Amino acid sequence: MQTPGKTIDHSTLRRLVDAGAHVGAEVVGGAGGWSVVISCGQARQTLAATRGAPRAWRHFETLAGYLKELGIVQYRVNTAQFAPGATVGKPAGKRNATASERMKRAH
Repeated sequence: MQTPGKTIDHSTLRRLVDAGAHVGAEVVGGAGGWSVVISCGQARQTLAATRGAPRAWRHFETLAGYLKELGIVQYRVNTAQFAPGATVGKPAGKRNATASERMKRAH
């Protein structure tokens, strides 16, 4: 995903929106996921996860709900590098196997 190097965290974004700042958002599709680039004035920053890396969503619907909850209801969508079906993070099979193993140990 092509996103700016600078990041913004959730709490800072929340404060900007709550203060009534004109905040723009661009949803950027990449290999199996979506990220958000926030524009405020001349600054463009990628929304960061808790540990500072760009935050990514696997499902567009989840991201849209997140933005709506923040009060950002209009945004651009950039699908130039979106790759449907590509995976990011843990492979689905590994994730399901781990959950299955935990359930077996618990019972």
